[in-house]
Amino acid sequence: MSNQQPLYPEAIAAYDTYGPVHGLPLVFLHAGALTRKMWQPQIADLSKAFRIIALDLPGHGALAQHTFSLKMAVEEVAQIIRKEVQGQALVIGLALGGFVALALAHEHPELVAGLVVSGCSINAEGMSETLLKIRGTLLANNVALLDRMLATVTEKVLSRFYSDQFVKAQAQAGIYWKGAGQGLLDCTGKDFRAMLHSYRGPVLVLNGENDKNSRKSEETLLSAANQGNIKVQALREAGHLCNVDQPRAYNNALRNFTQADLYHSYSYGYQGAGEGERQVFYVQFEEPQMERPEDSGNAYEK
Repeated sequence: MSNQQPLYPEAIAAYDTYGPVHGLPLVFLHAGALTRKMWQPQIADLSKAFRIIALDLPGHGALAQHTFSLKMAVEEVAQIIRKEVQGQALVIGLALGGFVALALAHEHPELVAGLVVSGCSINAEGMSETLLKIRGTLLANNVALLDRMLATVTEKVLSRFYSDQFVKAQAQAGIYWKGAGQGLLDCTGKDFRAMLHSYRGPVLVLNGENDKNSRKSEETLLSAANQGNIKVQALREAGHLCNVDQPRAYNNALRNFTQADLYHSYSYGYQGAGEGERQVFYVQFEEPQMERPEDSGNAYEK
């Protein structure tokens, strides 16, 4: 089911829903420049057992006319969860979508049953904050010709590594460099480590083994885990778009995380306003079948 409707004055929401209404809700947040279409390998497989919500972030896809801001993206996702789930969801994000997921868990932990983040390079090694902002500004203000050139080059590069079906879907959905630049600009300088530090629920950092920048960031992310709630897993023979490089292993990692970690974390909570007070949120969904270890594919834990 496809939805596009006003949720609050500054933006609209554009999203699709799949799968059984009473299944565990999975909310998928795409990478910069791409759209909800990048999650097709997950939708086709996981919608058999899970309730799936895949959306376009501001500045991308059906929301390309809206300037991306982290605040707007977080509120879009929060209101979709309130409307479609009326409880908690497992939030899954890659790259820009991963940063939105971290910010959502920080701002609205009551909506987030757990997090899966991939492709989030928060160290920015080899690139100063100034250079990141310059790069974001160039992308965010590209002219139409540059946008078309970048889209053409991107399609050619994608076709070297990914299936014709995936490339065709991305080409039809469009490549949104301007939105990606806006995302880079707005996310640069934000303390995502502190955001993760504030979240008490279960977290899976799921990266491609060959995504060097994101893997360098794992130590920084893990240093935030004073409550021991973070697990790290790498997918063999996978790069930045690990959900596309190794879809079977990626999907199985999600299945196993929901059962091994999410379903056994009903009692995690957050400090209330008063000292010593604790507000607890409970997660109760129908459990999907856990994959057998021999079916896990190209994955290993750090």
